[in-house]
Amino acid sequence: MPSTSVFTMAAMCLEYMSAKGYDLADYTIDLDLADQIEGLPSRNPIQSILSPAKNDFNSNNSFWLIMRKGSEIVGTLGARFDNIGDNDVGMHLAQMHSRHFPRDSNTKVMSNLDEDAAAIKGGLIYMGDVFFAKEHRGDFAKTQCFCQYAFCLAYARWWHSADWIIALHRQTDALNGKVLQHGFTSTSFPAVQNWLSPPHGRSGQEYLSGLSKPHFLRNIRRFIENPDLLVDPIIPRRWLA
Repeated sequence: MPSTSVFTMAAMCLEYMSAKGYDLADYTIDLDLADQIEGLPSRNPIQSILSPAKNDFNSNNSFWLIMRKGSEIVGTLGARFDNIGDNDVGMHLAQMHSRHFPRDSNTKVMSNLDEDAAAIKGGLIYMGDVFFAKEHRGDFAKTQCFCQYAFCLAYARWWHSADWIIALHRQTDALNGKVLQHGFTSTSFPAVQNWLSPPHGRSGQEYLSGLSKPHFLRNIRRFIENPDLLVDPIIPRRWLA
């Protein structure tokens, strides 16, 4: 059973988002919902790692968090669960990408992670495809609440088997503070994959970001004790771009 603090934190996030006029709901994504998401203005195709067309997803191993303003979808985030045991996380990511792209010499991908990432193992929740419609960007607290709610949802769903939440961030986003804004406070590794020739949407300059379950619980306790950190933070100007 998850700590009651997880549900307290989730309620705080929902209350803030509702006050801003947003509704959050999670779904097991199917092809119809994927088509809706990919049809959003300025939206790139769904990452292969999170695409229902390329993976066997169900309610036990995945969800999508959808943010709506009225009936309009204005934000998305995808999550999948994999248990890699004691295997290398970098090799795990490289193998997933290799399965999702043509197997030829121009798309080969290898892990650049070393022993420093050995702690990232066991049950992994991969999160990606964080997207906000153009007119709904620039609100730090909204983005933070959206991501923290996703963390609460993920750890509550896979409480007994999840050890880490991980994500891949573009170098530009990592250097602009998105890793911390999105809530990944345990660790971050630059240049985690070496693509011989990256396909569209992938890069050898991506950062692997991680949030362990103990750090997640520590963070939400601080948010609960200090709500202004969540909904009224002091924000560096450069993070508002």
